[in-house]
Amino acid sequence: MLLIVYVRLEEFSSRQEAIITAINANHNFNSHHKLHDQFNNQK
Repeated sequence: MLLIVYVRLEEFSSRQEAIITAINANHNFNSHHKLHDQFNNQK
């Protein structure tokens, strides 16, 4: 998958923070559901 990552320099840090925030939120969401799946499978 090729993403076009041309960003003007003054936009870079806020764009990067937004991407990191989105990745972390997605990761936390997935981890949360994996825990629930493990718990449900143990019943």
